[in-house]
Amino acid sequence: MSDFQTIHNFIDTNCKSYKSFENVIIGDSIETIHDRAFERSWLRNVIIGNNVQKIGFQSFSLSGFLESVIMGYNVKIIDAYAFSRCRSLKNIRIEPNVELIDYCAFCECTSLENVIVGDNVQRIGPHAFSYCTNLKNVQFGNNLKIIDYNAFEFCTSLESVVIGPNVETIDNRAFYKCKSLKSVVIGPNVKSIGDYAFNGCVSLSSVTIESNKTQINPRAFSGCTSLLNVT
Repeated sequence: MSDFQTIHNFIDTNCKSYKSFENVIIGDSIETIHDRAFERSWLRNVIIGNNVQKIGFQSFSLSGFLESVIMGYNVKIIDAYAFSRCRSLKNIRIEPNVELIDYCAFCECTSLENVIVGDNVQRIGPHAFSYCTNLKNVQFGNNLKIIDYNAFEFCTSLESVVIGPNVETIDNRAFYKCKSLKSVVIGPNVKSIGDYAFNGCVSLSSVTIESNKTQINPRAFSGCTSLLNVT
C-alpha cells in the first residue's frame, strides 16, 4: 500500500488535486464520492473505504486506465455513469449493501469480464452494463427485482444467464443483441418479459421459464434464430 495515496477529505468538488494519482484509497472519513470527482483521471487502482455510502454521478467515468476497484461494504448507491467508459476495468464485485446500480453505471466498460451483484441490489438500472462487450459472467443477487431496459444490451460475449429467484421484471431490450448468449434460466417470480428483451440473441438455443404465469411479450425472443427449446 506504500504507493497508494489516502484521501481523507475532498478539498474541491472536482478533486483536480487528485486526478493525476494512479492509486487511491478513499478514507473512512468520506461518506460520498462527489459527482465527477475523478472523471477523466489517471487512476489505475481504487480502494473505497467502508464509510462511503454513495458513488456519485460520473465520479470515475472516462478513467481509461482504471483496472481495479475494491468497493467498501457500506456503499448503497452507484449513481448514473459512475464508472462509464472505464475501458480497462476487468472485474467488479457489487458489495452486499448496494441497493441501486443506476443508469449507465458501467456502460461501455469494454474490458469488464466478471460481475458479482450483491444480495441487496433490487434494481439494475437502464443501460447499466450496456456495451460491455467482453462481459462473460454475471452473478445476480438473491433480492434483485428489476432488470431495467437495455441493462445488458450488446454484451456480445455473455454466454449464459440465470435470473434470480426474486426478479419480477425483465424490461424491454434488457439483453438485446447478446449474440453469444446460449442459455437462459428465468426464475419463478418473473411476471413479465419485455419487448425485444432477448431480440437478436442469435446463439440462444435454450430458455427455461420456471413459471407458467409469466407474461411474455410477443417480440421478446424475436430474431433468436437458434432457439429450439423453451420449457
